[in-house]
Amino acid sequence: FSLTMCDSKVNHHSVEGDDENSEMIFVLGDFRLETPNCGKTMRSYQTLLGLAPSVSTSLLTFKYCKGSQSVQSCNVGGANKSNCEACAEVLLSPMRFVHIHSQVFTLIEYVTEGVLGAMAASAASSAAAAAREVAKSSQSGEKLFYIVATGFDFVLPQAAYYEDHFSFHAGKLE
Repeated sequence: FSLTMCDSKVNHHSVEGDDENSEMIFVLGDFRLETPNCGKTMRSYQTLLGLAPSVSTSLLTFKYCKGSQSVQSCNVGGANKSNCEACAEVLLSPMRFVHIHSQVFTLIEYVTEGVLGAMAASAASSAAAAAREVAKSSQSGEKLFYIVATGFDFVLPQAAYYEDHFSFHAGKLE
């Protein structure tokens, strides 16, 4: 398997002397999980996870704002932000997932049981601790999370080497 990522960016904005307000934007450009270019797998099924084929934007955009002035810049679909001390916008571009049973389960076994098992457990523990820390309220205000998924394609081939497949498309989810 190969994992590629390109065009990722992290921006942090804050005003000097203002510890209350800040904004961070994380953009994950193109992210692809692909099977090796050998064997019988059809070319159209080799990308197991990535942007939908006709999409050229980033896979994920995450914007986190802290402080009453910064929170006002969040676009949260018309939700009331007046009591919020922080907000996060998560935008997921249309993505495509191809489920080839043997390859997906080989990858899962490798991540959970193999060489990466210990690292994945440690990373999951650290990520969970970081998420708990972000979710803690340091003041009396609320935190608002707004998630928009603009599309998801699920492809289930009859076999990795057959063109026949089941395809499911979900549109915009808020």
